[in-house]
Amino acid sequence: CVVVLYHGLTTNLAAAFWKLCDEGEDRDDDDCSGALASVGCLRAIATILESVSSLPHLYGALELPLMPIMRKMLTQEGYDVYEEVLEIISYMTYFSPAVSQQMWELWPLMVAALEDWAIQYFENVLVPMDNYISRGTETFLAHPTAKQDVLRLASLLLLNKEMPEAECIPAPKLLECVLQNCRGRVDDCVAPYLAVALERLAVAQMSYMQDLLVQVLANCLYYNAALTLGILASNGRTTQVLSHWFGMLSARNKAGKRKHHRREHDKKICALGLIALLQVPTASLPGDIQAGLGQIASTLVALLADLKVQIKENKEAAENDDGRGWGYGSDEDDEDEDEELGEEDEEDDPEDDQEALKALAARARRVNPWGARGSGGDGEDDDDDDDDSDDEGMMTDDENVTSPMDDVDAFIVFAETIQAAHAGDAARFGALTGGLDAAGQAVLEDLMQHANVRREEIAKEKAEEE
Repeated sequence: CVVVLYHGLTTNLAAAFWKLCDEGEDRDDDDCSGALASVGCLRAIATILESVSSLPHLYGALELPLMPIMRKMLTQEGYDVYEEVLEIISYMTYFSPAVSQQMWELWPLMVAALEDWAIQYFENVLVPMDNYISRGTETFLAHPTAKQDVLRLASLLLLNKEMPEAECIPAPKLLECVLQNCRGRVDDCVAPYLAVALERLAVAQMSYMQDLLVQVLANCLYYNAALTLGILASNGRTTQVLSHWFGMLSARNKAGKRKHHRREHDKKICALGLIALLQVPTASLPGDIQAGLGQIASTLVALLADLKVQIKENKEAAENDDGRGWGYGSDEDDEDEDEELGEEDEEDDPEDDQEALKALAARARRVNPWGARGSGGDGEDDDDDDDDSDDEGMMTDDENVTSPMDDVDAFIVFAETIQAAHAGDAARFGALTGGLDAAGQAVLEDLMQHANVRREEIAKEKAEEE
């Protein structure tokens, strides 16, 4: 029986791990052989857990022999094997049919470790925490401390101005996880999430860190745009915050590439946040936003046009991947390599389309309905155009991370928003499209047609799955 086989292997490895721990107490401090062997046992267990991922019913049986290891090694006693233990927990919470109550007992241990001694492992802890929130949403929402734990951990990083920005990156990702997986059910979290993200944004230097923090705002808008706007207005920050964001959206480097939101994931989050903003009834919008609907729509069209191109390029890159794993598939900077190689695709990128996109990009660079100046993102070529190289190592490929947003197509949602305005509110439709010149109108029409293509593709994919 497969269950007996893998349960036996896991139990034997767990017993070997405990034996090595006992023997390690008698070894000299300079003797690392036992520690290496202990790590080897845990990595072997992780290999087993990964190999049975197609048999989710096995994880319940494997949980029993592993629970004592996970429980004890999440304390400071497990410092030497902490990463390996977190990997095991990640597999247990991702591949099992559900996150068990016994596994939930480990949540407070991870929180306590981060607050006490393991803050440098936050990126590692983020993986299982994401699993707890996304795959155990009901338990997370009913948990007596979990929601406050998330806010407290994010604040621990973001409100500590002495904390290096590279160490803060997991915090906005954790906030995003809650907002996306608990949409409509954590209204009380929106205001504090915005507060900690925007406070850190005021002093953030890294381009990628700024992106992640602003994407908390985009996620809040997608979660509930009216609620988010109300919170910003109550704090008198609507103009300031949106001005900063639009400055980032319009900023380009000397090569004409976006300085911010360069990943496919980032563009999609920002697009959905902007679409949600456009879906708020006109009467509920602040006056300055009403006056800027045309510029917002223009910026959104340019963003979606870039997203469409990037998705196409990423798909082609994946199809042509030779397995060497070069570069970041979701980073616009890959385009630079193509240009250096002189690669062109005249069939897929007609000259007329390129000219329309260039004109729209130029217009987007000038668009900022709130006239931000001196915010570091006004769209002009700054002296730090080439300083983003320091961020490259931080830009992890989140395209491999699943979320509820995967089932949301930004192009379809955008098309439905425009169609609803056209059918039900002529004045609003005119305000949305009035900010587009001829080139922008052409790109808008292309995006509307692309939404129809996406509907057909999604229907075909679902049919194939069935």
